[in-house]
Amino acid sequence: QNLSNNQRTATFSIGYRARSIVINEIMYGPSSPEPEWVELYNTRGDSISLRNWLISDSSRTSRRVITTQEINIAPNGYAVLTKSPATLLTIHPEILSPVLGVSSFPSLNNTSDAVVVYDNRAIVMDSVRYSSVWGGSGGRSLERIDPLAASTERTNWGTTRNAARSTPGERNSLTRKDRDVSVDSLRFFPPFPN
Repeated sequence: QNLSNNQRTATFSIGYRARSIVINEIMYGPSSPEPEWVELYNTRGDSISLRNWLISDSSRTSRRVITTQEINIAPNGYAVLTKSPATLLTIHPEILSPVLGVSSFPSLNNTSDAVVVYDNRAIVMDSVRYSSVWGGSGGRSLERIDPLAASTERTNWGTTRNAARSTPGERNSLTRKDRDVSVDSLRFFPPFPN
């Protein structure tokens, strides 16, 4: 009945909804000297800081801090993670998005592996378990088709069609255009034989 001691303290760590940042492109089998890299995409309409976010392959023990600095991904923007930003920028000098060097970047297997991105609370933001049968081998990247569709669906991934063999820091070559025409069905009147 003593109201002066009716208190409780709790700490809440508020984060973004899952898949606010998604894994958008993976270069797991680059041609030398290009390093392995992963592209992230911000699906939201506001900037998201990657400070103290983590990345790993299929082994949780391989989790590495992406950056301790206040690096933001712009709304509907990209960031590229790699072990060697200088080498990547030598090969792809056209990258305008942030390119972040992750010390001890997880080594990605060429046959199959996983990429997992965690927010600053170490909660999984997005993950994909890929296989070489999905595409992306032979020095070409594995691109996501629709950033809002499931990461786990094989049909949402494919080998880049870009002549440069990848699209780091920019829209994927497999992503549907904002305005595009497709054929839903064909009908012939009168019916065309054979």
